[in-house]
Amino acid sequence: MNKNKRYKIFFFGILVILQFIIVSFPLTNTLHFEFSAINSVIIFFFSAVYVIKYYQNMGVIQFLKSNYLVLLLLIALPFLFGVLSTIFLSECPFGEGIFFFLVIAVPNLLFGITFGIYISLFYKSYKATLILLVITLLLLISPLIEIYFNPGFKFYNLIFGYFPGTIYDENISIDTRLLLFRFLNVVLFSIALFLYKYIRDFRNAKIYLIIFCLVIFVFNIPIKGVLGFSITKNVLNNHFSSMRQTAHFNIYYESNENDFERLYLPLLHEYYYSEIRNVLGIKEEIKIDSYIFNNDIEKGEFIGSVNADIAKPWQKQIYITKHSIDRTLKHELVHAISYSLSNSFLKLPYHFNPALLEGLAMAIENDFAGVPIHYAAYQIIKTYPIKIEDLFSGFSFFGNYSSISYVVSGSFLKFIFEKYGNVKLIMLYKNGAFQDIYKKNISQLSEEYIKYLDNLGYGYDKNYSLLYFGGQTIFKKICPRFAAKEFERGIILFQNKDYDSASDIFRKLYRRTNNYSYLNYYINSLVYNKRIVEAHKYFISQEKYFIGSRYEYNYWLRNAELYGLESKVDSAISNLNKLIENSPNINYSTYANTLKYILEKTPNSFSNYYFGKSKEKIELLRSIQYGDIPVEVAIEIIDLAGGRKEYSNIIEDNIKNIDINSSLLGYAFLKTSKYFFNIGEINKSEFYSKESLRLNKNSFFNYEIEENNKMILSINEKLR
Repeated sequence: MNKNKRYKIFFFGILVILQFIIVSFPLTNTLHFEFSAINSVIIFFFSAVYVIKYYQNMGVIQFLKSNYLVLLLLIALPFLFGVLSTIFLSECPFGEGIFFFLVIAVPNLLFGITFGIYISLFYKSYKATLILLVITLLLLISPLIEIYFNPGFKFYNLIFGYFPGTIYDENISIDTRLLLFRFLNVVLFSIALFLYKYIRDFRNAKIYLIIFCLVIFVFNIPIKGVLGFSITKNVLNNHFSSMRQTAHFNIYYESNENDFERLYLPLLHEYYYSEIRNVLGIKEEIKIDSYIFNNDIEKGEFIGSVNADIAKPWQKQIYITKHSIDRTLKHELVHAISYSLSNSFLKLPYHFNPALLEGLAMAIENDFAGVPIHYAAYQIIKTYPIKIEDLFSGFSFFGNYSSISYVVSGSFLKFIFEKYGNVKLIMLYKNGAFQDIYKKNISQLSEEYIKYLDNLGYGYDKNYSLLYFGGQTIFKKICPRFAAKEFERGIILFQNKDYDSASDIFRKLYRRTNNYSYLNYYINSLVYNKRIVEAHKYFISQEKYFIGSRYEYNYWLRNAELYGLESKVDSAISNLNKLIENSPNINYSTYANTLKYILEKTPNSFSNYYFGKSKEKIELLRSIQYGDIPVEVAIEIIDLAGGRKEYSNIIEDNIKNIDINSSLLGYAFLKTSKYFFNIGEINKSEFYSKESLRLNKNSFFNYEIEENNKMILSINEKLR
């Protein structure tokens, strides 16, 4: 066997081994984005190495003609592994995966050949391979420069095409911008190959090429920004029609010119800023850019994160939406303000520890679904075997269901903050040395923490724990990319009232995954298609999969709705009673009580309520009210009203006529206070906030009511 043959066997042997490794992992064992992105790197590097090895000083066309079978095999082999792995190791279809492979991986054969030919013009053997390795690494890490200097986490790259954003978004697709980016790449490298025969004989070609490559690398980000392949800060700033400045913020948003945005939104930012700095004892003053998008889709397009609001501490920037201000503004501001706490260049905690990063934000925010963080953590500790020391070790933070990791790390850091003070907590954030700072290891602190939670007097709430802390991570789902894409297609069909096509998609997805969300949409498609009996029969047949799971409450609720649509009032109320007796949170309770109220007062209007829009639902609830209004119904009307000002009179009328003996009285006034704050009526918001504090009879809501009252009073004081 000659030397060349042995080299090729070794060369392709390594390629095959790499393919076996790739298909042994979740997500990469399917012909889709991750598989194509990893193989794009392999195809680029291997094709360039092969060219460096075998290209002599000949014409490009001549070389390609004599080596085309080997070069095509560099594409065919990974593609074959991807197809076979998808067929035999997963249940995923590979139609869209082929498209990903064609767009992301295949062009890299051209790029690798071009780099190989040009490198071999100036360098030979091991030196050429080393140069190639350096170039490959520079191309791979160049997005880190964009992440550091640009907003967001979405970027385009020569080797692997693009990075779509955070891991929380499962729906990854090929858009026109990526196609244009790859098309321009192919055109440029084709021109480079064509010009090679002229360049190779050009005097000082090596120097000019090196200078040219350095210039392109340095100006890569601004050039991509001009062409629309990179979201620079200027591009993002110009996207928003309004910008409001305060002492510590530049707030960018699409203005509706209401009092909330004009007055309260800036003051809300400043309130949280002051509160966070005071709690942590931070002296340094910084200015933060706050970007508030209209919705998650818009945020995903610019930042690369649809499902999660995010912050970049090193840029002192946060990215949220108008709908998530109540839920995430304070949390993301903690991340931004932690700029002052870290010594690292990314302004992140020691070793980029995610438990310290998210735990600090959760500890200061001290709110999980309306309850203090310790309460939520107590429910977890009493249900799941979670070790604090593991949570703060490496990246095991991501090994749990995300809510569990966030809540427990936050509660633990809040405990050591409350017991040992903010100075030591900041030291921990900087160097992660539990033993050096607290003179105790994390296991000893963990034991103290568990005892502390036990002594707080919280009762164990099985229903709360089951609802919030059960679930799967993205890496345990079946075909998450395909499912997310099909789910989006089903939603669009449903919105366009093509219920037959939508139901087909949702049913197929449900059969593949047993995911309750897909079942819910499948049932809804049948219901809106007037196939209610069929929908209910199928839904009941799936009971065994959801009773005892976190979706048990959704099952009772949906079952009650279907019975109500069939005019089986007693059965509907029976299911609602189960839910009310075992309600995991206030939202389930208020909605279930509202449905029960309708069924008891005017069962014939149940269908109208189910299919009605918010305005119609409010009108229906108002039409059947007499005497004292159940608190749950008043709360439901506030939720239906959203932030629309035209319902303010209705909401005030309701709150004046609710049952004053209800244990939810204080919570109803809290919701009313928040409603008036969101529509820009701060004085009414303050009045109802004080009333919620005075009338509250349920200690479960104490913390949320007290925090809301403190915030409203502070903001209104600034306005006076």
